[in-house]
Amino acid sequence: MFKATNNEAEYEAAIDGLQLCLSTGAKRYRGDYEVRESSLVEYLSKMKQLASQLQSFTIELVPRGENVHADALSKLASATL
Repeated sequence: MFKATNNEAEYEAAIDGLQLCLSTGAKRYRGDYEVRESSLVEYLSKMKQLASQLQSFTIELVPRGENVHADALSKLASATL
């Protein structure tokens, strides 16, 4: 457990997902990320480093309004810290 913003928690989950993909021998990954805050640049760097080990990596932005379940979970997690 550690304090993190919603964006930091999303990057942590994405990095864990990429590491899991690589550990299982995956060659392709479809992931979503976006950097708006300078504090997230290190996360972006780690994502790019991991993604470079794959043959294919696709990024797709999902607007918050189209992802209400994930948004609700992130708000719930933030409220419990």
